[in-house]
Amino acid sequence: MFGGYGRTNSTKVAEQRRRSQKHTSSDTIFDDNRPTTTTQAAFLANSNNIKRLIQTLREHIPMAGIYVKQADADTLIVSTALTTAESEQLPVIVVATNTDLLAKMVARATPSTAMHTMPHNTLQHS
Repeated sequence: MFGGYGRTNSTKVAEQRRRSQKHTSSDTIFDDNRPTTTTQAAFLANSNNIKRLIQTLREHIPMAGIYVKQADADTLIVSTALTTAESEQLPVIVVATNTDLLAKMVARATPSTAMHTMPHNTLQHS
């Protein structure tokens, strides 16, 4: 699940702007056969790069049999994750840096809900 990106009225806009002011980056052209030559921080400082990356992931991840949904609010992300975990009887992992998501997940989950969180900085980059 991808939260908050691509919306000008998102609750995450202030944080996204703060992060983008630390680095500057032009639009980076990338595809399946062309790796980027910029740093991750510079790449992610450009909102157009983020939008294209999310769109690319939304196109490719389902090819691996993984359900993808883009949401613009913490509540929708948690609601979708809970619904998916309960209806599909499969574990759901929400990757996030936002403690609000964790608090909402804890408040709404039941002991039998197979839902987990993972900080984005624990992901392995190849």
